[in-house]
Amino acid sequence: MAKSHEERQFTQMAGEFGVVSELFRRQYQATITYGNSKSADVFVINKVGNGVVKVEVKSTVLKSWIVGQQAEKVENHIVWVFAHLPTPENVFSSAQVAEIGKGSPRYYVLTSQEVHQIYSQKKEKKGDKRGPITFGLSDIQFNRNDWHKVQDAMRNT
Repeated sequence: MAKSHEERQFTQMAGEFGVVSELFRRQYQATITYGNSKSADVFVINKVGNGVVKVEVKSTVLKSWIVGQQAEKVENHIVWVFAHLPTPENVFSSAQVAEIGKGSPRYYVLTSQEVHQIYSQKKEKKGDKRGPITFGLSDIQFNRNDWHKVQDAMRNT
C-alpha cells in the first residue's frame, strides 16, 4: 500500500534524527538541515571547524530504498546512510523480546563511490527502461554501522 506524503516525511525525518543521534554518540558534531532545496540532509563538521562532510539520508520502513540521479555524482565529502526503521509495535510477543533489537533502527553507511557503483550497475542492468533505481537490503547489507566512513570523508575535506 502506498504511503501518504505525511507518512514518508515522518519516516525521512526519523531517519535523519536517528543518523544525527548515532553521529553524536560517536562524538561527531552534526546538524540536520531543513528546507525543500537542501544540498544535504545532515552536515558533519570536523573538530577544527574548517571541514564539512555532507550526509545523504535515505529512510524506509521496508527493506528497499529509492535512489535518485544524485547517486551518479562521486564526491569524496559525501556519505550516504540508508536507515531501515521497522514499524514500531505497541505489543511485543515473547519471541520478539527474545530477538534483541528486532524493532530497532539499522543504519548502512556507504561512501559516494560505493553508492555510485551500485547505482551504475543497477542502471546498466535496467537498460533503457524508465523508472526509479531501487537499492535492496542485499545490495548494502555489508555496510551496516560503517560509521568510520564519516571520518574517512573528513580526511578528504
